[in-house]
Amino acid sequence: MLDEATNGWGVKVTRVEVQKIDRRGNITDAMSRQMKAEREKRAAVLEAEGIKQSQILQAEGKKQSEILRPKATHKPA
Repeated sequence: MLDEATNGWGVKVTRVEVQKIDRRGNITDAMSRQMKAEREKRAAVLEAEGIKQSQILQAEGKKQSEILRPKATHKPA
């Protein structure tokens, strides 16, 4: 957009660099809350994935132990 706006003056804009942003307090607070919410969301997802994997491994272990457990045989009296 800058390149189009300055093209009539014979200026070619190829890059713009932001060096400093002055944020108001309420914007800083909002950004901090958003970052905290994102971190908490990632932590909750990772915890849920860990619980899921734990349950899967426990179920697989139980299944394997059932397969390897010797079958009880009943002899007729």
